[in-house]
Amino acid sequence: MSDKADKTDKAPGIPVPSTVKATEPVAESERALPRFEVELLKPHTHARTDYAPGDKIKVTAEQRTWLKDLGVIAGDTSEK
Repeated sequence: MSDKADKTDKAPGIPVPSTVKATEPVAESERALPRFEVELLKPHTHARTDYAPGDKIKVTAEQRTWLKDLGVIAGDTSEK
């Protein structure tokens, strides 16, 4: 591979942290995390989809905590 090929393979001016790989797929362990069905109290966008108050979505425990802290969902939710 020549130096010219190396330079054109990278996007100029867009730094990518060394800990992030743009082509890295979602880990299988991430897919296996328990999901919780939560009811939204406020409008919310989840997985690039807009939801209205009263809609239900499934989230991980970490996402559930974050949504609770923002007041987007109620405090009591169950694992589904």
